[in-house]
Amino acid sequence: SSTRRPRWPAAPVTSKVGWDIRTWWRARARMQRARAAIGAPRGRLPARRPMPYATLLLDLDHTLLDSDVSEAQAFAAALAAVDIDQPDRYFPTYAAINRRLWSAVERGELPTAAIKLARWEQLVAAAELDADPQVLAEAFLVGLGQFGDLYPDARAVLDALAARADLALGLVTNGLAEVQRARIARLELDAYFDAVV
Repeated sequence: SSTRRPRWPAAPVTSKVGWDIRTWWRARARMQRARAAIGAPRGRLPARRPMPYATLLLDLDHTLLDSDVSEAQAFAAALAAVDIDQPDRYFPTYAAINRRLWSAVERGELPTAAIKLARWEQLVAAAELDADPQVLAEAFLVGLGQFGDLYPDARAVLDALAARADLALGLVTNGLAEVQRARIARLELDAYFDAVV
């Protein structure tokens, strides 16, 4: 059988998910080859095959836990602790500062612990708030541990995975240790995992 190759456009055309068409086409071709290799009919995967993995690692933030909601609620609670109203007014500035600092952590330019206070010092300076950054930082960390919930159906997925005798589960996170410990305890997640890193 002959395979018809697509004619490439002169310039990359971007799809809705941000891939250019060439990247999408190559990914689609790889998926079709992988399906053919396991004998799957075109367009569908086989019903249920044994999972070839002995260990599955899951991240906490933005995978199991809706961290955006947790962060917004903790931010509002921190500002309320120092009698500042209208958290929505200051949150975009905070979010930009926080993203920049976490990017520095991921590049190895800043230790994780430095974020605790630095983001609040920078917010107080940028927004000209009359507040103690240390008090804000402490209230925020407590709030991060207290607020937020798992995504819908996350617990059902964990129940199904934990029921498998042939699979070990690990929880990995690069978040602040005291925040993650509080979240894991509050949400009773430690029972699902063989290791938490």
